[in-house]
Amino acid sequence: METNEASDAKNIERLWIPLCTVLVIAGVSSACTSIWGRNSNITLIAAAAAGAIAAVISYFLRNTKKKRIASLVICVCIFALSIGTGVFLSSDSWLVKKEWPSHNIGHITFSYPSQFKQHKTKEDLLANGTVSIYSNDNMNRLVTYIVYDFTDVHPELSDSLAGAVLSLLQTSHATFLSWSDDPDIKPNKVQTRFTYKYRGKPYTGTAFAYSEGDHYELLMFIPLQKQFSGEMLKRIESEIYTDATLID
Repeated sequence: METNEASDAKNIERLWIPLCTVLVIAGVSSACTSIWGRNSNITLIAAAAAGAIAAVISYFLRNTKKKRIASLVICVCIFALSIGTGVFLSSDSWLVKKEWPSHNIGHITFSYPSQFKQHKTKEDLLANGTVSIYSNDNMNRLVTYIVYDFTDVHPELSDSLAGAVLSLLQTSHATFLSWSDDPDIKPNKVQTRFTYKYRGKPYTGTAFAYSEGDHYELLMFIPLQKQFSGEMLKRIESEIYTDATLID
């Protein structure tokens, strides 16, 4: 009997470290993802650091039942604090008051609290030109920046933007509903909102496009699991500029 109890205790000790580590990593990863995105370097570094801390805590507090309970309480507190912090720091009421990083990928400069990276694309992705795609890789609120350099006949800027938005919505399994009633459409600039349904819920996104001859740049903000508030949308749209507006 004592042998079985000792064996059970050893098994618990072995499992205790990965249990606490996974719990803390899950909480920190969830919080960081909601703020910076899933593939952000900050998210990866923070999750790794939190996991290391949890492993150390659970290693030194694993030998007795009281110590294991203490280590579990500590890890649960870290988990809960991480989730709460992530919810607060990713809320629109907090974000609209903060300074946002400025992004300048092409002729468009915009502000948004996220990081962006370029995606690899096939050389023949666009039959009549070349395309570059950048994204924040955050499926809660997806932001995509597309650059087209056409070498042959191509659609109007507004049609190109509409096609890109519809394509992204289709890829995300969202159903398009309507465009804004008062879009800002000029020969070399388009700014508009659009509504759609995702998993049965209505959402509102916003998009901007700019062109210089055969060079098109499209910027699209598509919330898929977390709606933009009205204040958030207004700030996003008010902080989009082009080379021309910056000069003016």
